[in-house]
Amino acid sequence: MFGIYFAVLILILLIGFIIFDKILRFEYENHREIWEEDKKPIGILWVPDKASVLYGSYARNSLAIKWLFKNPQWAEHEREVIKWLYWYRRLTFVFFAGVIIQFLIELIKWLVGNI
Repeated sequence: MFGIYFAVLILILLIGFIIFDKILRFEYENHREIWEEDKKPIGILWVPDKASVLYGSYARNSLAIKWLFKNPQWAEHEREVIKWLYWYRRLTFVFFAGVIIQFLIELIKWLVGNI
């Protein structure tokens, strides 16, 4: 049972990565100057040409957190991007909720077994 649960969580995480990369690629292709102001972030599975993996990953981590709570200004009139952000946030929440729930289940099992 845990194996299936773990596989579903990994699938959710992978889909979230793909959606994040779609948003970032959209910014790169349609709002290049903003992408550069964001310190040239790279995707999780996608790296733009001539982007620094080291510095780009720092910039990516910053955006990944920022986009969980706020839409980028450039996306205000981009309906498709707003939809991707919606799913990115939901999948991230489901993934972390799933990890926390599994942790609590294992903690309770351990506590009950050690009483």
